[in-house]
Amino acid sequence: MPRGVPLVVRIRAGRTMKKQECPICGAMELVTRYGAFKFNPPSNIPGGMMVVSGAEWEECRACGEQILDDKIDKALEKIKEERLSSARKEKEKQATSTDA
Repeated sequence: MPRGVPLVVRIRAGRTMKKQECPICGAMELVTRYGAFKFNPPSNIPGGMMVVSGAEWEECRACGEQILDDKIDKALEKIKEERLSSARKEKEKQATSTDA
């Protein structure tokens, strides 16, 4: 994985870890971040950067790891599904117009 690209880890209910310990590098450098969480999806998801406003997540100052809760995970999944659905509809519309 390229340096500087954080691996996203999702914390599920019931998972425990030492307070403020990064699950990737083990550093005691986790800080809570607030605000707009920004995510650049892979190229197969149209629309560019995804933004979840009013988010809260943990980030490791040592390795850059971002630890998301289910709220952010679900919001990103919803944005992804909306974009893919719109792209499918547009593709079907184009196919219908070229068939006529």
